[in-house]
Amino acid sequence: MTEDCKHHFRLKTRNLFDRLVRKFGFETIVAIVPASDLITHKRLRNLRKIHSRKKKMQAKDAIDENESDLEESFSVKSRPKRFVNSFYYSWMMEAMSEVVRSDEYTSE
Repeated sequence: MTEDCKHHFRLKTRNLFDRLVRKFGFETIVAIVPASDLITHKRLRNLRKIHSRKKKMQAKDAIDENESDLEESFSVKSRPKRFVNSFYYSWMMEAMSEVVRSDEYTSE
């Protein structure tokens, strides 16, 4: 493949190599690629680095998630203030209407 074609289809070939590496492993794919194609070897090394970074980040996120789950299990969540205020307001309005009704009955 000429350099111009390689540059044009770079993203598509990267996606193909990514799938092949996930399915067959990095070492198998590197063994198949000719040694004279240095650019493809460089791109495969880059894919390996990307995969290793991704695994590290996933492991770190899993650890952080477990720690946050432990912290959340011991903390008490507060109620939303909007709900409390609306509940209190509706309760007060009911109480006031009952007082007004009782005053109407007593004044007669």
